[in-house]
Order: sequence, then structure tokens, then C-alpha cells
Amino acid sequence: MCKLLEETKKRTESFFQTFGVIHDILYSVSSLASEERTRLIARRYIEDIALTLRDQSPRETQQKAENRTEEIKVYMSVLVDKVTEQEREAITSCVGCMTEDRCVQKSHHLSTKIYEIYKTFADHRKKRYLSQEEEFAHRSDRIRIQKFIEQLEFVMNDHCMKNTAKMHQVTNKQIAMLIKHFIRTGKVDQNIKSVLDCQSKLSLRMEQMVKRCTDLLLRLKIDVIPKMTGQPVEASNLGAMGAELQPRSSFHPMTLTSLKSDFQILQNDSIQIESIMKHHAEELEAQAYNLKELSENLPKPDSFDTGVQASSDS
Repeated sequence: MCKLLEETKKRTESFFQTFGVIHDILYSVSSLASEERTRLIARRYIEDIALTLRDQSPRETQQKAENRTEEIKVYMSVLVDKVTEQEREAITSCVGCMTEDRCVQKSHHLSTKIYEIYKTFADHRKKRYLSQEEEFAHRSDRIRIQKFIEQLEFVMNDHCMKNTAKMHQVTNKQIAMLIKHFIRTGKVDQNIKSVLDCQSKLSLRMEQMVKRCTDLLLRLKIDVIPKMTGQPVEASNLGAMGAELQPRSSFHPMTLTSLKSDFQILQNDSIQIESIMKHHAEELEAQAYNLKELSENLPKPDSFDTGVQASSDS
């Protein structure tokens, strides 16, 4: 996007500079027109070109697109820093039960022991009387199952439950930060749409300005230059001339072919301008020669004094 903006800016400035130079040349050449009406027509076309060049909306649109691009860079930089910081925090704050704690294995082992004792108690209930050995084993199993239950409760409540609550708290914090990042991406997306909209408007406006200036140049060539040079524009060259001056269908970076075409147009214009200036220079030289002869044929002031004296003597 930055590269496209840079190329668009170069193309825009190239347009203003090129037609600015053409305007200055045409303004200087128009003063050499011998007829007042021809000079007025040329000045009218030249003023229309100047009016088009005074339109600063393309530069303003370009500046707006550049500002939005800078905002995108800032938003993206902040977003990347925040995401990196969040990722680093998530890695360092390890939550939940670790593999080394072997919570699942411990819980499974204690649950198995409790279930075995429970089965033994179920068998004892089926018997009406217990032997002394069975009664002693029953009392021992009661102590053991109480111990196993306490151990299982410790694993579940004091260890796993606390880690789960901590993991829930940290996860909620991470989700809230991700929502903020998502909102920031919305601002970036909005600025990207704004830049693309500026590019579209700039492309359309530049095409209109190029067409306007090229049409004025074409009309200037047809209406003014033949009157200044005394040589009419050939009808066969008008079609090619108009095709060369037509703007391109889209405002993309210039290719080598388009550059050659533009420089060829400028070269043809410079040749015609040089022909006009040479023609008027020859006319100025002829007028200067005539003025010199006229000044030489004028009577000198001494001859007027001699004539006055001769008339007084008589």
C-alpha cells in the first residue's frame, strides 16, 4: 500500500509539473501572436489549463491517504506490541495442573482403593456375623478409607480446584485483552477502507484533470497554432493527436510504453513551439530591418536648419 501511494504521488506531481511547464511555455509563446484575437483565444485556453492546475483536491486526497496510512502503521505497531506482550505473559504465567503433579494418576489410584474397600464393606453387609479377623480388617478398612478420602479431597479441592479457578481468572483476562485487540483491528480495517476510497477518488479526479488539460491542448493546436504558424493542421494527424492526448482508462503506475508516448507528445509540442518562435523571430528581424531603413531615409535635423536660413535670406 505504501509503495502504491508513493507511485501515485509521483504520478500526481509529474502531472502538475509537466502541465505547469507546458502552461508557462504556452503563456510566453502566446504573446508572440500577431493578431489580438488569436492571442485572446490562446490566453483563454491557457487560463483554463491554469484553472485546472489550481485544483488542489488531488494533493489533499493524497495527503489524507498518507495520514491514514501513518495511522495504520501506528495501530499495527501498538497491536503487535500488545499481542506480543500478552503472549509473553500467557507463557510465563503457567496455570492449571502440571504434568509433573500427576493429579489424574493420584486421583485414579485413590478412587480405586476407595472402591475396593467399598466392595469389601458391601460383602460384610451380606454377612450376619463377622469373625474377629474380618471385624479387625473392617475397622482397619474404615481408617484406611477415611484416609484415602481425605487425600482425594486434598487433591481435588486444595490443588486441582484452586488451579482451575486461577486458570479461569487468567483466561478471562486473556479473552478481554483479545477483545480489545479485535476492536483495534476494526480501526485498522476502517483506515484501510479510507485509504482505498482515497485512491479511487484520486484516480478518478486525476483522469478528469488529465482529460481536461489534454483536450485544451488539442483545441489549442487546432484553433491557435495554425493561425500563428500559417500552416494548417493536417486532418489525418488529428485522430492520432487526439488518441495520444486521451487519458488512460485507469490511473496506474506509468509503464515504459506510456512514458515513451508522453515524451513523444512533449517532443512534438516543443518542435511546434520552436517553429512558432522561429517564425516570429524572423518577423521581428524583418520589422527591425524595415525600421532601420526608415530611420536612415528620414531627413536629418541639419537639413531643416539650412532650409530655414535660405528662406530668411531670400
